Amino acid sequence: MTTSAGTGSEGFWNQDGSLQDFKVKALARSYMPLTQGTLTSMKFDTETADFNVNFNYSATAAESVAYLNQEYWYINEPSVQLFANGESVDTAALGSTYDNGYFTFDLSNNSTVKDGDQITLVVRKV
Repeated sequence: MTTSAGTGSEGFWNQDGSLQDFKVKALARSYMPLTQGTLTSMKFDTETADFNVNFNYSATAAESVAYLNQEYWYINEPSVQLFANGESVDTAALGSTYDNGYFTFDLSNNSTVKDGDQITLVVRKV
């Protein structure tokens, strides 16, 4: 991949120097760089910006981080819901933060979440 080329090739810039936003937007999809356990599924819908993640919690793992691009997908702060075995988990009580496109949370801050629990993260555009 190159940084400059025509629209029909691999670059990010048009001949006039303008950015090919559709290519950058495709690469700016949501994903989980870090999970507190074993990731079992992750799906991002490019039509709606819905993002769904499932993982099995490990009490020995560090915090979880979701990348939620603010420029292309979530211009307003997104709606974020978290579930442990289908039961809602209060994200604020986990010390969650949303900063510079990264949503960070630590499930070890919740005494009801146990090692091996199935965790579901649901993100929606507001």
